Amino acid sequence: EILLAPQLARSLRLADRVESLSRQDWLAMIHPADRQELSSRLAQLRDKGTPLLLCVRLAQSDPAQETLWFRIQGQALISGQVKRVLGFMLDVSDIKNQETEAAAAHAR
Repeated sequence: EILLAPQLARSLRLADRVESLSRQDWLAMIHPADRQELSSRLAQLRDKGTPLLLCVRLAQSDPAQETLWFRIQGQALISGQVKRVLGFMLDVSDIKNQETEAAAAHAR
């Protein structure tokens, strides 16, 4: 289960009352091209404690919509037999869009 801060729920365009998502529901919100990498990195975090740092796109129902990028960071916390993942998602769309525009301008 992924617990969501209210601000993150709004950024993800979820209703304010949504406080958590299942892992599958959360992955479904991620762009299809990024899901496998994120799923693999989450498994490494869970199984080996490998810290997670990854930029992913949100899935868009309308291809004409601006791409929203989020930076996901997480680490495993172990307390007795309970393992938790603590992390955050940060909207980095402006940075990623500027990088894309700069790369396109450089290629011309």
